[in-house]
Amino acid sequence: MRLQSFTGNYLDPDTPAHWRQKIEISGLNTLTLGIYVEVLQRWLGDITGVFARGKIIRPVREGYGVIVPICSRFSAVFENGAEGVLEFSGINALAEGDRLEIYGSPAR
Repeated sequence: MRLQSFTGNYLDPDTPAHWRQKIEISGLNTLTLGIYVEVLQRWLGDITGVFARGKIIRPVREGYGVIVPICSRFSAVFENGAEGVLEFSGINALAEGDRLEIYGSPAR
């Protein structure tokens, strides 16, 4: 499984922190990760293992300290043995929209 969710919403380093980057408003949600994990677990079962990396590119926006990653990558293992890579970015200037690919055969 491969998921890419890329936008250019946070490209301009001179803009103030977006509400999604403010933990007192959105919590520690990272981009669209939570939305997609809910869907993927409905389709592929629970995630039983994960390795994650995140990056904060601009830690201060107009005096606000941003601690929510703007780029992240996850390797996930599902309880049925499926594996996947999830990639998220809010600073992709060439973003064409989200993309999900699932490979394999239906369970028998």
